[in-house]
Amino acid sequence: MPKQYKDGLSAAIHELAEDLHRHGALSKQTMREFDTSCLCQAGNLSPEEIRNIRKREKASQSVFAHYLNVSKN
Repeated sequence: MPKQYKDGLSAAIHELAEDLHRHGALSKQTMREFDTSCLCQAGNLSPEEIRNIRKREKASQSVFAHYLNVSKN
């Protein structure tokens, strides 16, 4: 799923920040702040929608939770 940016300027800034992060010039925490300020908020998903995404990606609950940085519960 492609990233949804708030606007064109946010897209340019975020892509630059991603490059800097990839090369070690930005910390993970700073990158999270760019994510918050530049990316659109994700909508709420029902448990069934989450399950369908997980199955489509062929990820176990544990692995999927790890990708999202949340607990399996």
